[in-house]
Amino acid sequence: MVDFKAGELVEELNSMGHDPARALIVRVVPHAEIPGFPNRQVVEVQWVATGATSLQFNGDLRRVKR
Repeated sequence: MVDFKAGELVEELNSMGHDPARALIVRVVPHAEIPGFPNRQVVEVQWVATGATSLQFNGDLRRVKR
């Protein structure tokens, strides 16, 4: 399992043949805030293209290589 940190640039893994959407990790969500997923890291991201924010499992994302 990849552990992300706030400020990292990531992209979604399941882009289905399209360019992957990129997002900036805003924060790592504490397990107490979402207790139903104790073994998975959840992060709040802000999508670069739209500015929208959402919660994502870390398994759906990968770091963008710099």
